[in-house]
Amino acid sequence: MKKIDPNLTFEFGPKKNGKRDFVISAGGIQSAFPVVIALYNAAPKLDRWNFIKFRPRREFADTSLKLNGAEVAAKDISFALAPEGSKVGITLYMKGYTATPDQTYEQIAYLMLDTALGEYDVETKVGAIAVKDATTDDQVKKSPLKDLPSAVDAYFQSAASH
Repeated sequence: MKKIDPNLTFEFGPKKNGKRDFVISAGGIQSAFPVVIALYNAAPKLDRWNFIKFRPRREFADTSLKLNGAEVAAKDISFALAPEGSKVGITLYMKGYTATPDQTYEQIAYLMLDTALGEYDVETKVGAIAVKDATTDDQVKKSPLKDLPSAVDAYFQSAASH
């Protein structure tokens, strides 16, 4: 896949009902989206494979991510949304957040967002993403990360009806 586009990546899912998922991902790079779509459209129909374009939303209530020695559990993250033109800005508040030279917590935040919202929605519906310590008092309503998918969906449903 790297020969087709260096941004492409893939994931294999567990076998369910005799089929395994093969996720074709743009690696979060929007300019690679057309290549993902083309590959998906060209994928053969195979009895034991389910091809999926873009990393989908996934259940993550008990998810915990480790990166560069830091570990953050989904239950220790809250969020706030802010209108941003045709998109929505998201601030993630993480327990134990610390600025690091390699942006470890920001990387964890992006992985959590991809898990919660799916790659396509993060790249097409989300504007600015900020990461702050959970104790930061921004005078905004914070909600648990598990509520992010429904909050983003409601935000865009509401925007579409206005």
